[in-house]
Amino acid sequence: MRSAPLVRSRALDELTAFEVGLALRGPGVVLAAAVHGVAMGLVAIVGLGTFRQVGLGAVTPAALGLLEIGLIVPTLVALVLGAAALHGEDEDGVRAALLLSGADLRDIVLAKLLAVVAVGAVVVATGSGVAALLLASSVQAGDLAPFGFIVLVTLLATTASASIGVLISALARDRVQAIVAAIAVWALLAVGIDVVVLLAGSALGAAGPLLVAAAALDPIAAARLAGLIALGADSHVLGSLGTYVSLTLGSGRAMSLLVLVIAAWTVVPVAIAAAAIGRRERS
Repeated sequence: MRSAPLVRSRALDELTAFEVGLALRGPGVVLAAAVHGVAMGLVAIVGLGTFRQVGLGAVTPAALGLLEIGLIVPTLVALVLGAAALHGEDEDGVRAALLLSGADLRDIVLAKLLAVVAVGAVVVATGSGVAALLLASSVQAGDLAPFGFIVLVTLLATTASASIGVLISALARDRVQAIVAAIAVWALLAVGIDVVVLLAGSALGAAGPLLVAAAALDPIAAARLAGLIALGADSHVLGSLGTYVSLTLGSGRAMSLLVLVIAAWTVVPVAIAAAAIGRRERS
């Protein structure tokens, strides 16, 4: 007789496979991947001359473009899809049927998250793959290491964005409200908190602990800073927060800390989302 953990593991695998397959068949996946691929390809083409001269492991407008564009599309897609993830079941009763069949609520939420992450990974892989193919003939193999790290933190930030989106989905009343909230949250994370950190750093004399606390508020900014540190950016590019973290901890530890911040933004929101959905189902 199979143990309960094994049965639940198999159920989660089957539910995840179903959700991932359903998500990847959506028309938005192709569109988002195409947009990201074109955007990353254009940045790579524009920067080819620079990359031939100084390599990829240097802070240039082209390298910064790969980092910024690399983060914009996947995180937005993940947030919006995550925000819509839990409302389809509210409309057609699928989640109720799954619960009646014995499915675990945590598995349902986790499967939705993994499906959104899979879509985000396809978008990231498409854009990064196009850029890598264009850069392969113009840069040394050793220069691709910073690019590889940028792809890694982009995947992590996309996963965190998906988790935040699922949390928004769990808290919103309907799909429209969830999507609008997701776009607003993405704008705040992508731009707004950077402005707050900049103003706080100037007003408070770059007070270290407060700036580090600000980094914990934003997984997208944390991914951007980690990428900049990997590129060897100086204080003019890193800003008050990046400079403080890098000088205090060293580049390696600073990047590790920022990766942990992003990971926390993946685990905590989805746990809260599962709890919120659980309370709603019991009420």
